[in-house]
Amino acid sequence: MEIKWIKDIQYFEELPSTQDCALDLARQGAEEGILIIAERQTQARGRKTRDWFSPQGGLWFSLILRPKIAPFNATKLNLCIGLAVVEAVKEIAGISAVLKWPNDIYFKEKKLGGILIDTETGTDFLKFAVAGVGLNTNVKLDDFPQELRQLATSIMSETDRPVDNLAIVEKILENYKMEQKRILNM
Repeated sequence: MEIKWIKDIQYFEELPSTQDCALDLARQGAEEGILIIAERQTQARGRKTRDWFSPQGGLWFSLILRPKIAPFNATKLNLCIGLAVVEAVKEIAGISAVLKWPNDIYFKEKKLGGILIDTETGTDFLKFAVAGVGLNTNVKLDDFPQELRQLATSIMSETDRPVDNLAIVEKILENYKMEQKRILNM
């Protein structure tokens, strides 16, 4: 992966949570552009600490950001990341997912993914933000717990073909920088 602003990629077969790993690194002073990717997570979470099902085959990552923005603009990061994900899914997988504010990615009324932004603020600026993305890419519907099968979907189940997770990550990161310029004027 050759995205100039990505400083380091830390890849794991399994983590409890990419978000918690990235938050720990950010609190220790890790710079912007550290990307944490896991093939599966065992204790992933969504908004309001809801459990997030993230088995092998999906795309699970968190990214450390240090935008020079006021804390009241932090919600705009959700929009930047959300639009970046929706655009990447369309460009790489050819399906028109939608962003359901504030943090859900849907396709045909079923949840395809989600975004989680955790921030810590200073007096005038964010100290950091960690953007977590969970995207059901190559997850088989039979792999979902029974209670999620009517609510969730995956790119592979919608297109009948696997998708390249690396290509989607790269496109999300490229799109994020474009959305950051457009929405945050950075």
